[in-house]
Formats: sequence, structure tokens, C-alpha cells
Amino acid sequence: CDWSSDVCSSDLFDYVAGTVWHGGLPYGDAFDTKPFGMLPILWLSQTVFGDQMWSIRLMELGAILILGAAVGRAYRCLCADGEAVGWGVSALVTASYYFFSFDFWNTGQLELWIGVLLILSLCLLFNPAQSPRAWLLAGMLAGWAFLIKFPACIPAAGIVGLRCVYVRHECSSGCLQRVTRLLLWYSAGVGLTLTAMSIPIVLALGVSYVYEMYLVFLPYYARSALFDFKFYDFPISNWGPNLAIMTLFALAFAKVVWSGRYAELRPVLGILGLLCCAFAQVFAQGKFFAYHFVVL
Repeated sequence: CDWSSDVCSSDLFDYVAGTVWHGGLPYGDAFDTKPFGMLPILWLSQTVFGDQMWSIRLMELGAILILGAAVGRAYRCLCADGEAVGWGVSALVTASYYFFSFDFWNTGQLELWIGVLLILSLCLLFNPAQSPRAWLLAGMLAGWAFLIKFPACIPAAGIVGLRCVYVRHECSSGCLQRVTRLLLWYSAGVGLTLTAMSIPIVLALGVSYVYEMYLVFLPYYARSALFDFKFYDFPISNWGPNLAIMTLFALAFAKVVWSGRYAELRPVLGILGLLCCAFAQVFAQGKFFAYHFVVL
């Protein structure tokens, strides 16, 4: 792989997924230093749209639509349905603006799918019914995000922590027991995904490959010479949505202070906390290319 090429990273993901699609084994017949959570998505894109470089781009367009709908669904727990639709449309427009400002190299990456999976898990966790099944499925989605990139566990933990705070405010008694029970369901979902996705690798290549992927491949990847600050890129055109987010928060705080309704600060602070967790994921990778901020 020629790292000077603008399509190197996307070509690499496509090659590994294509090898698996044609019956090969990851980490055996084709090698990448990332976890295998992205392989099912790439395999699906090639199965549905053919073995083309633009297949994953079509999948990403669908992911953006899902993202807008999911954000609107999440806000239904915080505001009226009409206002929630407005938030969903805003998320759709923002994600579209951010995505379409990328060049070819910045698309076909992993962060969009991490964001979609985590937002869907948030929707399930904030379902007013507090169904154990919803927490189980949310854990499965979070586990999948973790297997796309390990630092996804940071925003996933932020989402669960925020939900536990809301559970505490909703319960008059038995809060600890309820939180513990729901967290057990969530943990079971995470474990189910990790087990289900790891079993094929174990059966085909042995336990040592899973061990090396978790404890050898990823640490080596993070220490490689590629991750020197001189390689980092901060395109101004891609910072528009991030600046817009900060502006919206400034206006939200101003509205709360001006109206004196300080109870409204809780959801604002909660969302701000989730954004900080998303940025922590980017920071934990030690890489700050434009596409990494899709999670934010």
C-alpha cells in the first residue's frame, strides 16, 4: 500500500473486505491493523452493490439518513415531537454538510458507522419503557462500535453514564437495583456481540489471532511513524459544523440564563458531556484527520 496515495486507506479496507467476501480470512489472507467490526458492513456493501469502490459510498449515504432519523428519535425524550423533528433535520443537514465537504480519501472511513451505531444505542437506552431488551440491543450496538475501533468505548460509556443519571432522577425508590439490572442487560449485549464476532476468527485462525489483534496489532498501529503531528490535517472547511455546535451551545446557555429556567441546563450539559466523550475518542487515537471528527 502506497501511503502517499489519496485512496490508500479506502483501498485497504476494500481489499480486506473483498478478500473475505471471496472466501479469504482476515489477518490470514489479508491483513489490516484495525479490528474486524467494519468487515460486515463492507461485505454487505459489496454484496448489495457489487465489488466497487463506490459501494461503501452508497452505504454511507444511507447511514447519514439513518443518523438524522435517529437523532430526531433521541430528542423525542427531551422535547415535543415537532421540535424533535427539527433537531433530526438539523442533524441530517449538519452531517450532510460535513460529509460532502470531504474529498475521496476522507470518505469510506470508519467513524461514520461508529457514530450511527452509538446514536442508535442512545435511542434504545432513552426509550421511556426502559425495556431490558432495549438495553441488551443497545449493548450489542455498542459492542459492534467497539469492534470497529476500540476507543469507541469512551462515548459508549458516556451514553450509558448519562442514561444512569436520568434513571436516578426518574426513580423514587429502588434506583440502584434497577440500574444494576439494566446494566447487566447492557453488558450481556456487549458480550454477545464480542463473542459472536470473535468466534469465526477463533475457529478459523485460533485464539492467538484474537489475542494479537487486541494486544499486538492495535498498539503497534498506534506507535507507527505515520502518527506524527506533521501528518495531521485540519481543513477549515470541515470545521463549520463543529463551530456551529459550539455556537448553538452558547445560545442554549444564554437562553437558560436569560429565562432563569436553570432546570433546562441538565439536557444541555448532558449533550455537552456526550460531545466531550466523542472528542475524547478522537484524542485517544492520537490522530486528528478531518474524518475522525465525524463521531463528534
